[in-house]
Amino acid sequence: MLEAECTRLKKAKDAAVPELVEAQSWAKSMVEAVEARTQEVELARDWLVTVALNVLWATPLVVEGSSLVSIDGVVQQLEKMPVAHGTELQETMKLASCHALAIVKSLYPQVEVNAICDGFAADCDEATAIKYVNEA
Repeated sequence: MLEAECTRLKKAKDAAVPELVEAQSWAKSMVEAVEARTQEVELARDWLVTVALNVLWATPLVVEGSSLVSIDGVVQQLEKMPVAHGTELQETMKLASCHALAIVKSLYPQVEVNAICDGFAADCDEATAIKYVNEA
């Protein structure tokens, strides 16, 4: 009876060992996958920190020398940036238009630049633009 029990236990051990080896192999592959994912997340975090620092340096908060930068202050500054960028683009557009008109006036002196400047503003609608074109 003891010999039968020993045989049964040995068979159970022999069956359990491959299962344990397989479980160990699976656990090892899972650990490697988690380590690889952790490294990817750390790289993404480092990239995000770099981008955030670049944004912060572009805002007046850091330029003013404030050692304590609040999230609300950063959000307020970021909300102002599109308007400031739009204003800068509008100024650039006006400057480019002035240069274009100067070139037109130098090539075609008979063109009335004042009429063009008064009529073709950035907020001029299409109907008004057509009116000015027809008058010219």
